Amino acid sequence: IFRRIKSNSDFKVSLLRINTFFLIALMILVLIESLLYLEPINRYAMITYYISAYIILLSYALLKYVFNYYNLFNNSTDDSLAQLIGNKFSDIKDKLINAYQLEKNLDEEKEIEYELSIYAINKIKGELSSLAISFNRLKIKYLLHRLYILSAFFIISIIISNKYTIPAINRLINPNKIFEVSLPFELINTTSNNFIFNGDSKTISVAGIGDVPDSIIVNYIVDDSIKDIKISHENEMFSHTFNNIQSDIIWWSNVYANSLFSPWDNIKSPLDTIIVIKKPVISDLSFEIIPPEYTGLSSYTHPSNIS
Repeated sequence: IFRRIKSNSDFKVSLLRINTFFLIALMILVLIESLLYLEPINRYAMITYYISAYIILLSYALLKYVFNYYNLFNNSTDDSLAQLIGNKFSDIKDKLINAYQLEKNLDEEKEIEYELSIYAINKIKGELSSLAISFNRLKIKYLLHRLYILSAFFIISIIISNKYTIPAINRLINPNKIFEVSLPFELINTTSNNFIFNGDSKTISVAGIGDVPDSIIVNYIVDDSIKDIKISHENEMFSHTFNNIQSDIIWWSNVYANSLFSPWDNIKSPLDTIIVIKKPVISDLSFEIIPPEYTGLSSYTHPSNIS
């Protein structure tokens, strides 16, 4: 009886410890996913390890319970249990030894002595059952209380930070699915008429929508050289003027994340190109003069440099 009750209580302790550990691990997983927005391959690997570890530890606890409950492979012998009881409950140690000796020396032929021995043995068994029930009572109560506190903390955290935690939990439930990152703002190119003559100036404009940053970076490529400049906004509109443009300019704007834990790395506008049209240059100019017929004059060429 003691073996079975102890096996049950030990199994409860193991389950509570495993569930507490993996609840903490789940909280850490949700926190990591909320902050880092993992790639599907990393998210899937993390969830696979989590579930595999949980199944392995749960299977180990179940096998241990079966071995102890049925005393398989002498995993929980009477001698080991007696020693455990004697060490943990010193008050019953001597009684247990006496009961063990009485049971060993039972003689049914001595009727009165036999009945008294049976009575004493059953009394000790009753005390053992009471002790077995209380064997892990305080430990189970403590572990259960701790699990309740962690569960309540986890639920409250989810409710308070639902904007981040609920999407993170959804992504963990679907680790292979590709989710679009929710961006805090957008950069929209509002520049029009990208054709200019060489030597002219051109102002580019980028509109910020959302939680717009104080400044953005304008990157541009001119004559195979990459350059950048930081510009600030006015009424959520970013503008920059290129002066005396002689060659085509490829440009785009972007903002890099300023935190390691940001779910996005880079927000940028599409590539755009300022196309330069060369102004025509007159290198030689002449005029063909064709007099009216009544003048009797022949047509001739008049150079532009003769007044």
